[in-house]
Order: sequence, then C-alpha cells, then structure tokens
Amino acid sequence: MFRTKKLLRGRFGRSPALGLKWVKGFAVVALLGSSGLALAVDAPRLAGKHSDKMIDAPRLAPNHPQRYEVVKGDTLWDISGKFLQQPWRWPDIWKKNPGIKNPDLIYPGDVLVLDMSGGRPTLQHLRSHKLGANGLRVVKLTPRIRSKPIEQAVPTIPPSAIMPFLRDTLILDSDTLNDAGYVSVGMDDSIVLGKHSEFYARGLKGDEGQIFKIFKKGNALKNPDTHEILGYETIFLGEAVMLRPGETSKLRITRSLREISPGDRLLPATDNVGFPVYQPHAPSRRVKGRILESADKIGDMGGKNIVLISLGAREGMEKGHVLRTLYDGGKSIDPVTKKVFRLPAENSGLLMVFQVYDKVSYGLLLNTNRPVKVNDIVATP
Repeated sequence: MFRTKKLLRGRFGRSPALGLKWVKGFAVVALLGSSGLALAVDAPRLAGKHSDKMIDAPRLAPNHPQRYEVVKGDTLWDISGKFLQQPWRWPDIWKKNPGIKNPDLIYPGDVLVLDMSGGRPTLQHLRSHKLGANGLRVVKLTPRIRSKPIEQAVPTIPPSAIMPFLRDTLILDSDTLNDAGYVSVGMDDSIVLGKHSEFYARGLKGDEGQIFKIFKKGNALKNPDTHEILGYETIFLGEAVMLRPGETSKLRITRSLREISPGDRLLPATDNVGFPVYQPHAPSRRVKGRILESADKIGDMGGKNIVLISLGAREGMEKGHVLRTLYDGGKSIDPVTKKVFRLPAENSGLLMVFQVYDKVSYGLLLNTNRPVKVNDIVATP
C-alpha cells in the first residue's frame, strides 16, 4: 500500500483518497477524487503479511514423507523434523481429528498423512486402532481375545534425558535458601547420615508422614552480561520422611544419593512429577540471553545435552519454548583499514525449554550443527 500511495502522490501532486475492494484475488484501488480512476493491484502483494496467502507457511523438509506411521521410540520433535525444516512449527500444520479422543496425543501405530489440497501443508491424523474403555487399546488375537494397555503417547522429547531435572533439581533464590530448614544432628550424635538414618532437624514446618528433599547449596548463577545473581544451584542429596513434627523435628532418610551431614537443607517435596506434554513453539516476542552452564559440566555440548540459560519466567519463558543457539564469531582485523571489528554471531542449533524458574530455565539441545559452549547466545528463532 505504501508503494501505491507514493506512486499516486507523484502522479497527482497530493495523496488522493483511496477506496479498496477485493475482486477475484485483486485489490481494486479506486481514487475517490473527481478523476474516477481505478488501479488493480495484486492482492497478496498489497496485503503483505495480512493476506492468508502471504502468511509465512512452514517450510517442508527436503525428502519429507507423504505418509508416516508412528513407531515406539519416536518423539514428537523427531517426527516434526521429518516433515518440517522448523520442527517447532508443528502446531501450524497439525489438523486435529474431532472424532479421536485426545486428538493432541499421538501413539505408536497412528498414521500421519501430509495434505496439500488447501494450498498449505496440513497433517491429517489417522488413529489406526480403536480405543476401548479407560484408555485401553483393544487388540484381537486368535484363537483368543485379550486387551493390553495403550502404549504411552509419543513424548515431545526423550523423557529419560530430563526427568532427573524435573524431579530432583532446584534453583533457589537466597531468601528461600536462608529460610529452609536444616539437618541438626543424627541419632546418637551421628554426623554422617545415609539411607534409613534418623536425625533431628531445626526450622522445619510440616506434618507427620510428609516428604522433604535434602540438598546442599551450590554455585551462584550470574548473568555474564549484567552480573546479576539469577539464583543458586542446589546439589540433591536425598529425601526424608517426617516422623515427629516440632521445633526440633525428627525424620528418617528414605532415599540417599550422597552423604548427608549437619547443616544440609530441607524443603517440602512436591507431589510425584509426571512427564509433561510439551507443545514446541517460538516465544511471542524477541528475547536474547546466554547459556550459563552445562548440566554435565562439559565444555563442548551437542544434541541431547542439557543447559541452563539466563532467561526465565521474568522474560516470558514458557515450557516448550524453542530458541536458537548462536556462537560468538569473535573479533577480526580488517585487511584494509587494519581496524579490529566483531564478526556476527552464527546459528549453531536449537534448544527447547523444559523447566522454567523466575530468572533462569533449563533447555535440551536439539539439532546442533556445531559444538555449543557456555556463554553462547540463545535467542528467538
């Protein structure tokens, strides 16, 4: 529209009033002055991003299948990558079948069919087996009939990679750490505690039978750009059950991963953590942060490694957000001017956020094309 107005302004000396009408894919721009002229403009070019035809459609992957049957061990991310160059755009092509219970979930044996009949790619979801009562998949065998539980729905990312971080890992602020209860001493003045050990704790509120996590304070997490303390890591040690509440509480250790000692902290455990169903999607606004560290404390990271990033709920992070990773190109010397200049950052992969805290988040690296390092950039894809 801007170019059209500029053209008309040059012809008539001032910007005329414009009337817009859509006729068979063209926009007829009528000059509402005395001239009575009209100009036909191609609709998608005029409408730009507001035209359905011009909305950025997901790009199909090279050699994408027309039909794919889901198998055990698949993840939603891997399946998306078979069809799309941008796997996080899965929701843009997913066509739910209202006749299928839980149409968002995909199971081994389901069939996905790529449909281009509407001019844009969509995936038709065909459930190949009927579901019985209580979520059971009924399988008919000869010479007898039996039923078996339906297989677990296909996860977005591998559960084994992230479950320890959903169940046992905590990132805490200084106030929460300072207010947490703590191990005082073991029975018979024991100072080295393990599974089944009973001990006393102070500063702890809770009921009999309640489960508590036991942990040590870890490293401070600092934003490398602003130097702000974003939180503190914790080292998970085990769990204990409350035997007798009080100012000096009595507990028994029910799970022990490391040695537990006086001064170690306690916080109430959350209910059993199930594996979430993630919906990969890009943030709705531009964000930029840094990789703070690798969960495995390694230098070069690749696919399926877990990283901690300097973006959290405060910056709008959500579970399922997809970010690109970029490596710093560093500095170089201009061969002509001999001046030092900075090289642009280049893409190195993708990550998906799976756990969000106030100022930091955990993400799983995916689709890396070169090693990812601490301090590399994360940004909106």
